[in-house]
Amino acid sequence: MLGSLSYAPRPVRRVASQVFASPRVSNLTDGGPVERAYPVVPLSPRHGVSIGMTTVAGQACFGIYAQVGLAADADRLAEEIDVAIDELLILCDEQPT
Repeated sequence: MLGSLSYAPRPVRRVASQVFASPRVSNLTDGGPVERAYPVVPLSPRHGVSIGMTTVAGQACFGIYAQVGLAADADRLAEEIDVAIDELLILCDEQPT
């Protein structure tokens, strides 16, 4: 659903981002553990990319949102974040304890 909002007119996206960011919006769970979370960081006017990060169950979860036409290579950005994190993990493993 969130992905389809990127194709909506700007006024619709603005209202949707305000609704999702509202403190009145809450998530209910059935008691199961949260395994992943994809943070939503609304795009500000004239910004091409927003990146959010949160941690859940010891994992870093990223959410990347991009405006069509301003950040055509957002998929590549996501891939490169994965590569960079893998490189950092390797470096951490190589450090003496």
